[in-house]
Amino acid sequence: MKTRTRTNKLISALLVMVVMFGMFFGLPLAGYALTAPSQLGASADSSCIYLTWKDNSNDETGFIIERKEDGVGWGQLDYVLANVTTYNDTNVKPGKIYYYKINAFKTGSASSSYSNEVSIGLLPPPVIASFTVTFKYNNGQPDSKMTVTAGDYVLDPLEPYKEGFTLAGWYNNPNCTGAAFDFSTPIYDNFTLYAKWEAVSAASASSASYKVTFKYNNGQTDTYQSVLAGYQAFNGMDPTREGFVFRGWYIQPDCTGAAYNFNTPVNSDLTLYAKWEEKTGASGPDDGVIAEEPGGTGEPGDGSSIEGQGVAGIGGGAGLLWILLIALIAVAAGIVVAFIVIKKKYAKKASEQPEKSDNASEISTNGVG
Repeated sequence: MKTRTRTNKLISALLVMVVMFGMFFGLPLAGYALTAPSQLGASADSSCIYLTWKDNSNDETGFIIERKEDGVGWGQLDYVLANVTTYNDTNVKPGKIYYYKINAFKTGSASSSYSNEVSIGLLPPPVIASFTVTFKYNNGQPDSKMTVTAGDYVLDPLEPYKEGFTLAGWYNNPNCTGAAFDFSTPIYDNFTLYAKWEAVSAASASSASYKVTFKYNNGQTDTYQSVLAGYQAFNGMDPTREGFVFRGWYIQPDCTGAAYNFNTPVNSDLTLYAKWEEKTGASGPDDGVIAEEPGGTGEPGDGSSIEGQGVAGIGGGAGLLWILLIALIAVAAGIVVAFIVIKKKYAKKASEQPEKSDNASEISTNGVG
């Protein structure tokens, strides 16, 4: 009996030691395990997959996220720390299906079993819709079209011209009834706008507008502007023509004289002609036209080029000042040289005077003897 009691005590002591050892070193005990996370879900957009789950453990160190693709086995994708229940996977590509599962882990302890598995792929990128707005001018001018991204606004075009009429707005029906179109309206469909015209009465002649016609001379259809009397025409983007350089707008059909000044008030109908200059074979960085130096013609030998300028390159009052300065330096140098020569000459004469006196003394002594 005593032996059995001692044995039971020894077994109890050993069990206590095992429990304490396991608690101290974090070893798993029989029957103890982390509870697996659950309710794993996934959603996606065109560039990311979003995971969420429910944390069912109280003392996990974190969660391990595993992923696989079609034809590829499971592998650890990443891990997150305790109590985190979301993960964003951005290392994904369109057209693929991805599978996910997670489990809880604790340092020095056994990991939990896995959660449920989910599979998902990226959504296709959103299609950005665009719509076409057609403008019917109702003045003989060809229709124009403008493409607008869904939700954006269509721009109000330059006011067209119709002789004897003034533009009364743009309407979304051919009869131009109802309210005029509001250009701050977002565009979500294709539609057409119609110009509504009202005849100009004698009473409103003081506020008459004039027609400005732009002839591009490049095959492009002429365009028109309606400009209120006393206001200026609008100079838009320069036109283009293959093999030519645009040189401005001119009143004369042959584009002679001065280019049109767009600061000039318009008080009558006006036609402007585009002037073009053919590009040369020796085109430079700009358009092939040789830029003239101020005061030169750009032709060789006229003194405007750098090579062969000589004194002419100095030119003007600055050249005269340089000449006078050089002359003064030359005169000063001559005076200095002359002074040095005279000084040396007088120094030589002065050195010869004592020698003559000694010779005279010697002759006198010889005579006396």
